[in-house]
Amino acid sequence: MNTATRAWAEAFTRLVEAQARDGSSLTEAEARAIRRLPIAEIVEYPEVFQPRNLEDEQTAAESKRHVTELKQALENAGNLEPIVVWRCGTEWVCIDGHHRLEAYRQAGGKRTHVPVRIFQGTTDEAYRCAIEANTPDKLNMAKADKYEAAWRLVLRGTGSARKAARAAGVAKDTTDRMTKAKQTIEQDHPTALPCTWKHARWLLSGKESRNGWQEEKVKELRRMFGKGLSGHTAKYPDLIARALVEHDRALAQAIAEAVQQRCNMGETEPDF
Repeated sequence: MNTATRAWAEAFTRLVEAQARDGSSLTEAEARAIRRLPIAEIVEYPEVFQPRNLEDEQTAAESKRHVTELKQALENAGNLEPIVVWRCGTEWVCIDGHHRLEAYRQAGGKRTHVPVRIFQGTTDEAYRCAIEANTPDKLNMAKADKYEAAWRLVLRGTGSARKAARAAGVAKDTTDRMTKAKQTIEQDHPTALPCTWKHARWLLSGKESRNGWQEEKVKELRRMFGKGLSGHTAKYPDLIARALVEHDRALAQAIAEAVQQRCNMGETEPDF
């Protein structure tokens, strides 16, 4: 499972469980009465409610510029459009307005509260609201991000293909194909879900059986490692190993086992 997809699925489950365990509903009067909230009380679950892929360098750069522009607008106007928040259990969760919230945080000063609009609904409804709010071009949402958002709505299965298409800003034919893809994968590859839409397409094309998707993912990860660790691997291998263990012991163990397996197969210097 893709790391981002796993993070989305795990965070979504935690939110569903928190809402079921602790409740979250407010009366309409209570919701209308809340106009501002302390910045410190608003939490974020970007893996769920930020549909843009901020790991993409161009998107991350655009995001940073957008926050800078919002900070300037904040200085000029004093306030920005209300941030949409949702009560989940004991938390106020930002479901739309992550860049505005970051602009308030960076602006600091005497600003301790932000204007808010309360969203009332289930976790799935809050998720759909976040996608619908981000589909318009406040900050360009890449086509691939829209497809992934639509696919995740289809994976949740809590609304029609038409509603998923409308929320994500894609054609209904697309979400119809996604619905059929989900059904096929549930039947032929039941352990593969949840996965990304890209992985789903690989599964349906049959390339998964030829390890095509895995090889593509290895290339992607190698590029990421090359960017992040360029110039350090030869100089500090022991420190990198230590940092990996401290960051994720299970991952470090899995890597060690994979290296040992390659060595046992006769590859004294495994080619990763």
